[in-house]
Amino acid sequence: MTRRWGYAALVAVLVTAVGTGGCSGVRQALGTAKSSPDAFAVTEEPPLTMPPDYDLRPPEPGAPRPQAESASEKARAALTGEKTAAAGALSSGEKALLAGAGADRNFGNIRGEVNRESHRIARDEQAFTERLMWWSEPAPSGTTVNPRKEARRLQENRSLGRPVTEGETPTIKRRSRALLEDVF
Repeated sequence: MTRRWGYAALVAVLVTAVGTGGCSGVRQALGTAKSSPDAFAVTEEPPLTMPPDYDLRPPEPGAPRPQAESASEKARAALTGEKTAAAGALSSGEKALLAGAGADRNFGNIRGEVNRESHRIARDEQAFTERLMWWSEPAPSGTTVNPRKEARRLQENRSLGRPVTEGETPTIKRRSRALLEDVF
């Protein structure tokens, strides 16, 4: 009988601990409550001050600004396409970095290059999706030239003195797949 009372007391203590664990007063008493610092108890530090002399001269009223470029420098830069000293000419290190990155090369058709790369990425993603959906590689697009027959045709044209463009280019014809061919 005493064993039953012991188990009952243990269960009662556990139920009471779990039940009162959510109460904020019990949490504070046990030290498990969050305690954030008091925002008004923070001490103020004195503001940072600048030393009185940094060898800086105050600007004189009406004097030209040292970094401003004159109208003749602006006109020369516009006509020749050169940067002026005020516009920030590149140092030798900056020039070397840009040359190493390929920034000194002229990409005449950069929009076309970006479009080609974007289409290639989209095509790769589409191929991956089709492999997931259909469990097979997509059929290659375009026509495939038969290399042996094409080499024979080119040799015949060369030996007969005809241009290489004469004659029909032999291709490999792909057969169409059956409906359930890739599934099994």
